[in-house]
Amino acid sequence: MKKLPIIYLFVLLAIGSANLFGFGIGLSGGGTLGSGIPGTNLMLQFKPDESRFLFGLGADFQQDIALGVSADYWFRNDPLVDIIQWYLGAGLYGGLRTGSNPEFVIAGRLPIGLNMYLLDNFLELFLEAAPTVGVGTKIPAIGVQIGLGFRLWFPENTGFPALKRE
Repeated sequence: MKKLPIIYLFVLLAIGSANLFGFGIGLSGGGTLGSGIPGTNLMLQFKPDESRFLFGLGADFQQDIALGVSADYWFRNDPLVDIIQWYLGAGLYGGLRTGSNPEFVIAGRLPIGLNMYLLDNFLELFLEAAPTVGVGTKIPAIGVQIGLGFRLWFPENTGFPALKRE
């Protein structure tokens, strides 16, 4: 039951942040394939409007407690086919796992994904794979972070002009 307040904190952060300024906020589920990268199975992601930066705060709600933070910069977000777009970026990831098998890592990541905007650009769906290499308590610290999720867009004015959604 100690995990429930963390979920409530994520939800309150999402609601409060969306009212301050134009913002995309969402959740993704996934995991990490590889070694030495403490993964998270639930990630709250937020992206300020008119910015190419995307930030994430994640947690693993299984046996041991794991926390992760990410900051990415998207170089591209271009049309692929019809309503599907692809994106490419670079970023940083920090992860920490406590318990019987503690881990810590600071890593670089290369997010590559597919996304689509629906409902007049209010709903974004995405699938992402991010090869990740870092330094940490386990050698090698290398893996691929995988996520499937959504973001809801609450524009201050009208959308997200820095990365055109067409």
